[in-house]
Amino acid sequence: MPSAFASIELVRPPRVLFGGGLIASVGAWARENGIARTLVVADAFNAARVGLLDLPGAVTVFDRVRPEPDTANLDDLLAVADAAEPQLVVGFGGGSAMDLAKLAAVLPGSGQTLADVAGAERVRAKRAALAQVPTTAGTGSEAGTRALVTGPATASKIAVQSLHISPTRWLPFKILTRPQGLPMIGGQFLMALRDKLKTDRALMVGFGRSAAKSSTFLLANLTAGAKAFLKLYPETAPRGSSEEEAVKAVLVAVSRRIKLYQPPYPGYKMGQINPDEFTIEMALNGMEAKDLSRFYTNDLIADINAFDAEAVKAQAMSYNGWPAGDGAAGG
Repeated sequence: MPSAFASIELVRPPRVLFGGGLIASVGAWARENGIARTLVVADAFNAARVGLLDLPGAVTVFDRVRPEPDTANLDDLLAVADAAEPQLVVGFGGGSAMDLAKLAAVLPGSGQTLADVAGAERVRAKRAALAQVPTTAGTGSEAGTRALVTGPATASKIAVQSLHISPTRWLPFKILTRPQGLPMIGGQFLMALRDKLKTDRALMVGFGRSAAKSSTFLLANLTAGAKAFLKLYPETAPRGSSEEEAVKAVLVAVSRRIKLYQPPYPGYKMGQINPDEFTIEMALNGMEAKDLSRFYTNDLIADINAFDAEAVKAQAMSYNGWPAGDGAAGG
């Protein structure tokens, strides 16, 4: 049992700036430190406003960051970084841009590949200074020591964990606190063409049910869920790790989100959408819609949830999983 007096270590960037009107201070810091070559990692939208950073010297902009970047996107960036030889890398955008920026600050010229550094503390050294300028709230990548890239074979995440990818400095561009009493809005939805809901209803229900059953499984036994994931995608386990270490690595990421898998409103079923969320979110953006049925449907929810949830929970509680065991959720 862990001791209440066990020591912990908090890792954060050495310099943190927070507030409005600070974005140009990235350039001021670069001048103070003699930076002559900078690589900015951004999507097309943020690349168009790189001038706000007021960076000195030669500035190379990689403007092709994709949502949930994959290894091909990383390879494109590393080719640009090799040519630019930056002294400073700036991640300018959301978590995708900042994760790629971390890797651009350590891999070029290191002799290491993504496969070499995947896992915990395998990066040899930081090759360039790193500044992070998040333009979204909630990712936390700007202050973290982990970068995620999607692998091509399984579409699963490849994680790099290292103190060397912690930023030299970071600067929140704009963060709005959630007003008291405002319900959570938005999230991840299953999307389909409207016609497909009619012509392929069974397929749509099956896809939704798989998400509902897996969420029920995870909520019942998170460790079992981690083992099932590792059985399906064993290559995502850190190289040379034991079963216990691999499961722990999965739990670090999933445990922070698992509570959000539970329907947040009394009486709501798994996957059910509350139309009030659309109304509130549109009002926050100065918009109004009288007919919300254009944006969502709950017509499939009853069929999606037509499974034995208690049987899935029982299987989760008895699951042994990875590296041996039966991973199919029944019910």
